[in-house]
Amino acid sequence: MTEKLGSTRLSVAGLTICRLAELRRRQGRLDEARALFDKADHLLSFLGRAAISFDEGDVTAVPDLIDRYLRRGSDEDRAERAVARLLLIRARISLGRTEDLDPVMTELEAQARLTGTDAVLAIASQARGHIALYKGDPISARRCFEDAVDLYQKAGGPFEAGLVRLELAAVLQQTGAISAARHEARIAFEALRGLGARREADRALALLRRLDDQPTGAPDTSGLSRREVEVVALLAHGRSNQEIAAELVLSVRTVERHISSIYEKLGLHGASARAAAAAYVLGHGN
Repeated sequence: MTEKLGSTRLSVAGLTICRLAELRRRQGRLDEARALFDKADHLLSFLGRAAISFDEGDVTAVPDLIDRYLRRGSDEDRAERAVARLLLIRARISLGRTEDLDPVMTELEAQARLTGTDAVLAIASQARGHIALYKGDPISARRCFEDAVDLYQKAGGPFEAGLVRLELAAVLQQTGAISAARHEARIAFEALRGLGARREADRALALLRRLDDQPTGAPDTSGLSRREVEVVALLAHGRSNQEIAAELVLSVRTVERHISSIYEKLGLHGASARAAAAAYVLGHGN
C-alpha cells in the first residue's frame, strides 16, 4: 500500500514538472524546459524532449523518442498520443522517411474518429495539411490548415491556433495570396506575443517582414502567351503533360517547354512549382 502511494505521488509530481516544462517550451525557454523534462520521472517527458528536439532542428532524435512514448503510453492519453503522431509525421517528412507516413496518418485518423474532440480533430487536420504540402498540393494544405485553425480555436487552444496560422500564412505566400498571408501572420504574431510565446512570436514577426517585402495582389499572368494560358488552365485542373498534349494536339515535349516558360514567368521553381502554378490559376479565377 505504501509502495503504491509513493508511486502515485511520484507520477503526479512528474506530471506537474512536465506541465511546467511544456509551459517553458512554449515561452521559448528551451534550456529550462529541457532541464525540467530531464528531471521529470514521467512518460510525457519523452514527448516533451521530442518536441524540443524538433524545435531546435535536431529532427533525427524525434522518431525514437516518439516511438518510446507511444509504446509505453496508454490509449486513454488520446490528445497527447495525437500530438505525438503529428510530431512523428512532421519529423519523417523532414527526414525524407515518407514511406512510413500512411500508417501513422491512418492511426491518427482512427483516433480522431474515435475521440471526436475538437482538439484531436484539429491535430489530424494539421497533419493532413503537412502531408498535402509534402505531396505538392498547397490548395489542399490550405484547406486543412484553415480547418485546423478553426478547430483549435473552438477547442480553446490559442497557442496551437497561432502556430497553424503561421503554417497557413506560409502556404498562402507560396500560392501568391500575399494579403491573406499577411493577415494570418499578423493574427498569429499578436496571439503568440500575447501568450508570452516569445520564440514563436519572433518567428511570426520575421515572416511578416518577409511578406512586407513582397508585392500585394495577383501574379501578373499577362505575360503568358495564349497557348501558355491554355496549358496552365489544364494544368490547374489536374491534367498530366500527356493529357494536355492530347487535348491541345501538341507533342509532350512542346507542352514541357510551355510549362517551363510558365514557371519562369510566374517566378516558380522547385518540386512544388506545378502545384503552385495551379494554385495561382485557381486562386485568381484564370
